[in-house]
Amino acid sequence: MDIYQEVLRKKIRPRDRDKALRALYKSEAHITAQSKFWHALNYWLTLFAILIGNVFLGIVLVPLFVIADELTVIFFLVILGFAFGMFCDVIVYHMERVKDEYYALIAGLLPFLLLANFFVVTIGSNFWAAVLQRPAGIHNPLLVSLIYTVSFMLPFIYHLYKLYGEKKEEAIVEDA
Repeated sequence: MDIYQEVLRKKIRPRDRDKALRALYKSEAHITAQSKFWHALNYWLTLFAILIGNVFLGIVLVPLFVIADELTVIFFLVILGFAFGMFCDVIVYHMERVKDEYYALIAGLLPFLLLANFFVVTIGSNFWAAVLQRPAGIHNPLLVSLIYTVSFMLPFIYHLYKLYGEKKEEAIVEDA
């Protein structure tokens, strides 16, 4: 059962469902190559904007890393990572015609880029903490990058579970 049938099964009366499905499939059949190009470009520009936003956020957090202790940094990373991850997930989720491979790319590529970004940012902040002789500002780069990446990816993981986990559970129930 594709996503259209799933949504229509929940939202529309059975007699209107076939008419709506025909209209949806007909509209998908008329997507041009130019339209596909613009959708893909929109996706890639959004992914690039997400990465630039994370780089900017990492640079802005350097002073916090220098002056704050480990628990304060972890607290801010979890809050900011989850909030920014939720914001980015909402943007990607509401993009028109985002395909499954794009979600797979986000789930596969984005964590590595976030890990690398916050690893470098933490090494830079550790350098400045050492120059300023702030021993509380020295943090483990791997721990900081892992905490931010996990908190950023939580909304994406929840969304992927909501899309695919519930479908598999329903399929298992229907087969039984």
